[in-house]
Amino acid sequence: MNIKQEVLKAFRFFIVGITSFLIQTTIYFVFTRMLFTDVPAIASYMLAIAITAIQNYSMHRTWTFKDQRMAQGTARRFVNVLIIGYCLNSVVFYFLHHILNIYDLLVMIITGLLYPIYTFIAHRIYTFHHAPKSLFDKIVRKRVNSV
Repeated sequence: MNIKQEVLKAFRFFIVGITSFLIQTTIYFVFTRMLFTDVPAIASYMLAIAITAIQNYSMHRTWTFKDQRMAQGTARRFVNVLIIGYCLNSVVFYFLHHILNIYDLLVMIITGLLYPIYTFIAHRIYTFHHAPKSLFDKIVRKRVNSV
């Protein structure tokens, strides 16, 4: 893959990420400020992430990574990446907002900046890769042989 294609893929990933962030933030604020005001913010945050995941997968599959030959199981791999990211995001949100008492919108911006780094790498080499296991094996073999 050439550099121009990678830059275009990263740009598309960024656009999907911004769109997802806006949807997630809107859902979160509707839940926490209007619908579920008595529910802990972490519950609304986790629900907003879950709802946004559907939109995120659809856009990445049909737009960001559409030029990659995909193997069977991308939805399952997407869910694997999502669950790990979901847990990491929720722990960071809980720690920053509930333990350190940082304003929830600021915490969402912080997680919104960190999360894409993890997801772009994971989706590029695992979720939407035609042979993620062979890529993993190649990386492991390369590291083992260099030691």
